[in-house]
Amino acid sequence: NDRVLAGVAHVIFVGKVTKKISQTMGETGPLTQFDVQVIQNIKGVLSGNVVMNQEGGYENGILSVVEDQPLLRVGTTYLFAARTDGKGNYLLIPYQRARMVISTDKKLTSAQLSALAATDKNVLAMQEAYKNEIPFQIDVELNNDINSYTSTQLE
Repeated sequence: NDRVLAGVAHVIFVGKVTKKISQTMGETGPLTQFDVQVIQNIKGVLSGNVVMNQEGGYENGILSVVEDQPLLRVGTTYLFAARTDGKGNYLLIPYQRARMVISTDKKLTSAQLSALAATDKNVLAMQEAYKNEIPFQIDVELNNDINSYTSTQLE
């Protein structure tokens, strides 16, 4: 349900993976970091490039992934839904609809990708879902419902 995903996510945006940065060991296994160029915001206000952390990576030469989600691909543009720790670190939510491919064309410019995103059915659906998001109750209780649609309308 996109409305639930929008409520769980702190940020939702279109971004192009520019490079793999590194891999570390997270709490539950490998964590791979990617540099992502922000193309268009849906929830939250990001600009420039951000580091996207994805659970999964290589451990002892064997690829380990979460929820059968392959690692992000350099040069691919995705619609991302992620959470943040509030310190500029973003973690990709491990659901299929939290990382939908917009384009695999590495040569498209930011303007071309923005135009493509403006008509993408998944982007349009997520924009609508954000307006009608179902807040993540734990975040509401802990006052951690960052960028909730309701709070942005009060500003």
